[in-house]
Amino acid sequence: MPDYFISILKPPIPEFYKLLKNLPEVKTYFYFFITYFFTLGVSAFYYLIKKIRQIKKVIYIVLFSFISFFIFIGPIGFFHHKWMVRLTIPLIFVIFIQTYFITKFIKQGKFWKILAFILIPLYLYLNILGISIHESSSTFLLESRFTKNAKKIFGKNKNKIIKHQFIYFKDPDDITFNPWGGSKKLKITLGNQNFITHYFPGAKIEAVYEFENKKIPKNSYIVNSIDILLPY
Repeated sequence: MPDYFISILKPPIPEFYKLLKNLPEVKTYFYFFITYFFTLGVSAFYYLIKKIRQIKKVIYIVLFSFISFFIFIGPIGFFHHKWMVRLTIPLIFVIFIQTYFITKFIKQGKFWKILAFILIPLYLYLNILGISIHESSSTFLLESRFTKNAKKIFGKNKNKIIKHQFIYFKDPDDITFNPWGGSKKLKITLGNQNFITHYFPGAKIEAVYEFENKKIPKNSYIVNSIDILLPY
């Protein structure tokens, strides 16, 4: 979402509407998102009309939740950011409001209970769908693929690799064919030297990346970066 809603003070950029048009799962998500919050909002408003004496209490709860939300989101709410994890604590207060009303609905008559038990699975499905979209739109699945490829290559060639002093990550000779940044990307994904203690515990091996050193050291086991970055 930070790619499309760059500020809480501005509307989404035009590409957001192209996203809805081109990706059906995203459009489905927003349909469910709007349906859920519209239903919850109308129901909460109608509930308060019926329970007029509780309005003061609800106002306090809503104010507390929204003020807390904006306090925690404040540091990133006014500039372009990519750190979605920063939304975790602020969203707790939004969830608190939803939970409060749904709990109240369950304690009321039959109609309200039915409404509550419609909202709960709708909320769960909304989040499952959202997680799926987040996985596909972020680098989670991509990085998982890279690490699976690395695990496969290191496991298959472990006995050969541990006989060498270096692992040299070589980039394609054709510089125009350098998927995801080649050895430069691998250094980030593998944590520079950190992967060695995981895949080759106790081995005295050093990783060398071609983008840093064009000369292949003696006694090196060569791994083509493309073998990790490209296969599906």
